[in-house]
Amino acid sequence: MFSKIGFAKIIAGHIKTLKNFRTQKTSFWDILGFYVLPCAISYLMVKFDFKINDSVISAFIAAMSIFAGFLFNLLAIVYGFMDKIKANTNQQAEDKFSALKKIYVDEIHSNITYNILISVLSIIPLIGLFSSDFVILLLSKYAAFFFVSHFLLTLLMILKRVYILLNKG
Repeated sequence: MFSKIGFAKIIAGHIKTLKNFRTQKTSFWDILGFYVLPCAISYLMVKFDFKINDSVISAFIAAMSIFAGFLFNLLAIVYGFMDKIKANTNQQAEDKFSALKKIYVDEIHSNITYNILISVLSIIPLIGLFSSDFVILLLSKYAAFFFVSHFLLTLLMILKRVYILLNKG
């Protein structure tokens, strides 16, 4: 059963995209920016007891749901673009630009799929913020702040990548 809902490949695929384009090695700065920074933001929000009211929590849950739907639509557009690139590649000799575009589209696919996962996972701790239990509330606060900030940073990366792809496409 768990093989049907495993997320390891999605997470690994996304992390593979966090690399320096020239060296093809995982970028320290990307890991710092996309994982450590959201951890620090979450820690500070919990440490300084940042208050969030029920209507804001509900708005975040709605926003994350809407973003998940939006990203599914974007994924469909990327799939269409993948087919177009494959057709163009088959019709003409494989040049360096076409090969790079193919890699870029695959990476955007990984990023979008990962961000859909993050938007869905973020809803769980957001719902946990309605809890009155101190431990659940504390853990939910940290996880919610982490997932939402991580989601927003990854969304900005996707936006930039899609813009570059469609602008150069």
